[in-house]
Amino acid sequence: MKKKLLLSLVLIALLSLVGCAEAEPNFEYDADTLIDMTKSVIANYDDLSDTAYNYYVSSDDECASSAAEGFRLAQDTDHVGEFLGYDSSAVTFENGTDNNIYCTITCKYENRDVKVKVSYTQNLEYEMQKDAYMTQLEQEAVASGYTDVDLYVQEVYADYATYGLDVSSADGLIDGIIQSNGSIYEYTPGEVEVSAVYSMSELRKNAASNTVIGMGTVFIVLIFIAFIIYLLKFVPMLLGGKKEEKKAASKAAAPKAAPAPAAPANLAPAAAEEDLVDDGELVAVITAALSAYLAEDKAARPAAYTDSNDKLVVRSIRRVR
Repeated sequence: MKKKLLLSLVLIALLSLVGCAEAEPNFEYDADTLIDMTKSVIANYDDLSDTAYNYYVSSDDECASSAAEGFRLAQDTDHVGEFLGYDSSAVTFENGTDNNIYCTITCKYENRDVKVKVSYTQNLEYEMQKDAYMTQLEQEAVASGYTDVDLYVQEVYADYATYGLDVSSADGLIDGIIQSNGSIYEYTPGEVEVSAVYSMSELRKNAASNTVIGMGTVFIVLIFIAFIIYLLKFVPMLLGGKKEEKKAASKAAAPKAAPAPAAPANLAPAAAEEDLVDDGELVAVITAALSAYLAEDKAARPAAYTDSNDKLVVRSIRRVR
């Protein structure tokens, strides 16, 4: 049971994908008309002179300018060679994003195939004129007693077939009449894309060459950056040498200062302290005075008192300043 349910879900998903792939066209179009218009674009802008190329490239017509530029690049850059014909089996139609239809035709050239993709939109002016002609034919058919406008065209306008017009229906007759005027077309061509078709071997070769060039450029830049980083270590040395040169130049340019007076070779020694140890007279006077004083003091003291408990001994005498 689970396997059947899973198989059913898978089938539903596949059917939904198929339905999405077959989307409705943006507008109803005639495939043969778009193919003829695309071939006309290719024939008009494939091989242009320099004067015509400059004229179309500078024009405001998007179809003309893009087609002229695309075919010139195909010749100059892709070197496609001479035009040989159309590949009728390689014609595709697809919807665009701006309510347009793309018609793509593959062309055979001398060196390689070229895909030409043209964008088409409905010409509203053409539709207005077509409605006006249709209203006129319907009124003529009713006035002539016809209820079917197509039958009216087949019987009344049968002679118009000699002019190459389609008289099998009213739409065919109206389209032929409008197109024969040459001023208004059913579809308006827009941007044209011209792209050369390369084989897988050529694509691989181009990819390999682009890879080598890209990697080589990267490595060259990296080596250059590494060399710059290596040179940075010499910057302090260069700056230091310049600073020393500036200092030397500033010293050489500065005026020489007068030499400072030399200190006296022999400074006068400090006045030596007066040594009175050898002054015999002063020592003798002081000693006699002390002896007299001690003799008088000894007579007044008790007998048990010693001469000097302090054991004072006079070694030298100095004048106090």
